[in-house]
Amino acid sequence: MSSSSPITASFAGPELLQRDSTQTIRCALFRDGAAVAVVSGTVSIYRASGAAVVSAAAVTVAAGVATYSAGPFTGLTLEEGWRVEWVLTGSGYSQTFDRMAA
Repeated sequence: MSSSSPITASFAGPELLQRDSTQTIRCALFRDGAAVAVVSGTVSIYRASGAAVVSAAAVTVAAGVATYSAGPFTGLTLEEGWRVEWVLTGSGYSQTFDRMAA
């Protein structure tokens, strides 16, 4: 693996957040098709207005993948335009990854 190749997050589409329940969201990283281990990081969740619902919360790392128990978003309107921001650190990198959410 070339260390100059970009580290990317694999997202299949927008994160679909559920109101009134807690769900586990995750961020797995890759370089040249191979898994890149996350060591630590934070996650923030922003409403369409830009207001933070979760601000720099510590992630849980298991098997090199970052996870977070999100919600419950009781009383909030879930609409298009939400955003999940992952700030992740590992061996030789610290990067921010954004994922659209609704």
